[in-house]
Amino acid sequence: MGHGEAGSFFLLISLGYFAMLLASSIVSSQLNHRKTILLSSVLVGCALLFVSLSWDLWGIRLGFVFLGMAAGLYLPSGIVTLTALVRPNDLGKAIAVHELAPNLAYVLAPLLAETFLRWGSWRTMLMYLGFASMFSGLVFGFWGKGGTFRGEVPNTKTLSSFLFTPSFWLMVVIFALGIGAAMVFTL
Repeated sequence: MGHGEAGSFFLLISLGYFAMLLASSIVSSQLNHRKTILLSSVLVGCALLFVSLSWDLWGIRLGFVFLGMAAGLYLPSGIVTLTALVRPNDLGKAIAVHELAPNLAYVLAPLLAETFLRWGSWRTMLMYLGFASMFSGLVFGFWGKGGTFRGEVPNTKTLSSFLFTPSFWLMVVIFALGIGAAMVFTL
């Protein structure tokens, strides 16, 4: 497997993530934010287990799309639940602590990979991470607070007002260029 094939895994995860970010409001309106967070954690664990047990490239690809979809459920419900639990004066601090996780992952991922590769394979690491994700979701489901309210499906009038506003598309292009430039500088 070359760099291009390995990079395509990130594309597949991102496609699943994007699709489920769009649909997450439908899921949280049917369940509630708490159950959506629980569902996301358990499905992320299942997706990681699926990838760890896949023996062909198409199974791994499918598992990564599923992983992105499962992870895409979390963010809207997680942020809404966090903002409902925290006083407005402390909201910035709470979101800053919440957003430490992705940055911490950049440091911990190589360390975990190196640790697990000393006594197992990449499959072992994904298996343990899958079980940890399911366990953390269950812990939140039993002892976590907040998120007992349902989400709202976006109003089609509001959505269409965004889609037909030129400044919205200008911002999309600017953000895409910024993200693309950040990707180029990290390579």
